[in-house]
Amino acid sequence: MHDVAITAWGIKGWYDYLRPISAIRAMADRGQSSDPAALSYSVDGIPLLPGFIEVVDIGDPLAGPSNEHVGKIKLYTWRGPDYIGNPGTDVAGVGWILAENWWPYQRPSFVLPTKKSPSAPLPAMCRDTRLIRAPRPKYSLN
Repeated sequence: MHDVAITAWGIKGWYDYLRPISAIRAMADRGQSSDPAALSYSVDGIPLLPGFIEVVDIGDPLAGPSNEHVGKIKLYTWRGPDYIGNPGTDVAGVGWILAENWWPYQRPSFVLPTKKSPSAPLPAMCRDTRLIRAPRPKYSLN
């Protein structure tokens, strides 16, 4: 298992690409890219997926006391470490949270890199939600 982790870390260093946490937060900060007539539209925003990625509306529990979060993006996902007071007994579970507060699920013992990457414009491929698969290599039996 450690060999796999070392290999994966080496590949990440070689390609030094945008991490999922950065991509999701950056796209959500820009708004949504699904409906030009709706709130918070941006061509660089995150695509909406009903039931998973939506815009906070007035009356939404996440809207805030003064509706300060209306128009922001919300995600139906693991709620993150802020919902765990006692790691021995608490479970964060899943629910709606603001995308700006999103965390990937990971154990508290997971080692994170300390280097912070500079802010950069989102690459065009991050804006496309289609899954792009590379062609399989052709192997010769010779």
